[in-house]
Amino acid sequence: MLKESPKVSIIIPTHNRSQSLLQTLKSIGHMEYPQDEFEVIVVDDGSTDDTSHMLDKFSQRVPFPFRYGRQKNEGISSARNRGIKMSRGEILAFTDDDCIVASDWLKHLTAHLNSDDVGVVGGPEKIPQIGPLLSRCVGYIVNSFVGAAGLFRGEGLRLGIFYPKGCNMALSKRVLNEVGLFDEKLMPGEDVELAYRIRKAGYKIKYASDATVVHQRKISLKEFLTKTYGVGYFRAILGLKHWGFLQVAHLIPAACFITFLVLAVGWLFLSWHPLVFILPVTAYILTIMGSGVHAALWLKDVRALFFISFLLPLHHLSHALGFLTGIIHCIFGILR
Repeated sequence: MLKESPKVSIIIPTHNRSQSLLQTLKSIGHMEYPQDEFEVIVVDDGSTDDTSHMLDKFSQRVPFPFRYGRQKNEGISSARNRGIKMSRGEILAFTDDDCIVASDWLKHLTAHLNSDDVGVVGGPEKIPQIGPLLSRCVGYIVNSFVGAAGLFRGEGLRLGIFYPKGCNMALSKRVLNEVGLFDEKLMPGEDVELAYRIRKAGYKIKYASDATVVHQRKISLKEFLTKTYGVGYFRAILGLKHWGFLQVAHLIPAACFITFLVLAVGWLFLSWHPLVFILPVTAYILTIMGSGVHAALWLKDVRALFFISFLLPLHHLSHALGFLTGIIHCIFGILR
């Protein structure tokens, strides 16, 4: 059983996001949590912008215990692991350098770690009401049922088990010492893989619906599709490495891609009835358009109707290609 305000180490990996990192740190300074009961550790993963200068200035006027380290660009998993090794807290909380934490974020997140059988806690990421429309649409997709089968939410409709994401999660150092650090070979997927190992070790995963962060993504279309491809790729790798990790939702994009491909070949070259292909494609298009309407209402921007209708098929396709590539690479022993 943890005391009411346990000693917490908040770990933030960063790379070339000095201004958004500064906003993250400022939001932490406004938390409703005793400032002598937590520390903040930033690990600069080889930034080439003014991150180092910003951190030097911030450390001179910071209102809470603060330290930072610097390493060459080795990836987010390596940066998180270095932060863990630097930490002094009995609880480790993680967020990203483009997130704004709520004032009661840490209070609610750590409150769910009040039992020895709870291994890891995660909270929701909110979509900002202002900012680039592409970034907000990406946020909508990864938090929607049609975009990600609801897997990144711990409540509501979803097709599988909720695993916390690295932008909003906390666990005890005792549990981490038992299951091991983040897998530095994985990116993306290192956060859910760690949560899976914690669950496999017999611990519960808790969802803290009131421990919110606003994820202010600044992402290009190419970066979004590359990351989605990587998510599909490493889900295949993890699914073959940990059979219990693979979920039905992980298979759906690749299964739909193969199904549409087979139906198209059958229609065009094997004289199958056109409706065999047209009906499922029409159903898919209507689903995408419905998501576009919902996104436009949710984001309060009619342009989202067109953005989502364009982005969702690309999102599904890139995930499918990444997943199938991962399976092929595993079969032939070729790992990225």
